[in-house]
Amino acid sequence: MVDGMPLLALRGVCDKLTATATKKIIQGLLDMDERTILLDMSDLVFTDEASYRILNDCCKNILNVEGYLILINPKPEVLKAADQMPLGMGCVVVNNLEEALIKAKKKAA
Repeated sequence: MVDGMPLLALRGVCDKLTATATKKIIQGLLDMDERTILLDMSDLVFTDEASYRILNDCCKNILNVEGYLILINPKPEVLKAADQMPLGMGCVVVNNLEEALIKAKKKAA
């Protein structure tokens, strides 16, 4: 937890199995009434299109409950699989944790 918000981190490779597990964790947080979730992607080196689709589903799910998923510092090569698939409106990409906290506070206000 950072400033009362859950912080998840993806490291290494995010394949379909990892993305599915991440989606379940995010859904569990939503079920516990968490509405702003931070996802640190700074140490993630690869994701494929299937994983990105699952992440996009998370964005849609969080938007349905008026929440916010903040993706922190994804490398350009990680988002490469997403070139043709824009993130859902429930997600925002930021460069660092400090920027994420500022975005989260603005959303809460």
